[in-house]
Amino acid sequence: MLPPVPKTKVDEIKDIIGNAKLGDILSEFKYARCLRLLNDIQSFTAKDQLNMYKSIVELYAGNCREAKSLALKNLHESEDFQVLRNCAFIFQQVLALDLVVSAIEKIYQISARLRINPKETLPSGYQLNFFLSGNLEKSEIYTVGGEFDHYHWIQQNIEITDKALFDVLQVVHGVIIENNIQCIYVEYSYFEEELFISMHVNKSLEEISYINTLIAKRCYQAGLLEDLNKISYMVLPAKEANI
Repeated sequence: MLPPVPKTKVDEIKDIIGNAKLGDILSEFKYARCLRLLNDIQSFTAKDQLNMYKSIVELYAGNCREAKSLALKNLHESEDFQVLRNCAFIFQQVLALDLVVSAIEKIYQISARLRINPKETLPSGYQLNFFLSGNLEKSEIYTVGGEFDHYHWIQQNIEITDKALFDVLQVVHGVIIENNIQCIYVEYSYFEEELFISMHVNKSLEEISYINTLIAKRCYQAGLLEDLNKISYMVLPAKEANI
């Protein structure tokens, strides 16, 4: 019987982040181990791949701002499909939904240039990002998943502009990143002409109450309270999400 093939350092990093759960924080031991492994593979790993691993590690270590910074660097510099899909994932977790659209747009452009069917390269499940970031006009590039007619219909019904959607999102994202919050799951419901955006996080009820109050306060200060009432962003405990 042949002995088992030893794991490479990259394999070990993949195992650690692959076994991590959204919203949970890596232990100090696992985080330190990942940092050592990342340092060890630095000399022979492509820069964008290294930043990709770093961004995931930082996200699962609870360092959302650093995770976003690394993903943003890759968005500007990389043309690797896997790396760009990871950028979209990181941006989604910190509610930088306009940047999710930018990552998808770049994947689409590279696919077109290389004459690859975008359905083979685009990540799925990101339709809501186009709507909430005020980017429905770009939805034709997103060729995977369902149609966008329902979002167009909702936007017309609640009478909100693309700019207002974007501006409110920036306030909400600012609060999320400022308070180092990872959004495990974001969903929407539309009932009796009322739109609700639920952001599920692993935080205490006291922290969640503070975040919701802060979002309303910041929107009021920015003159966006009426628009916030049309969208109704609400942070909720992750246990209430169907995940």
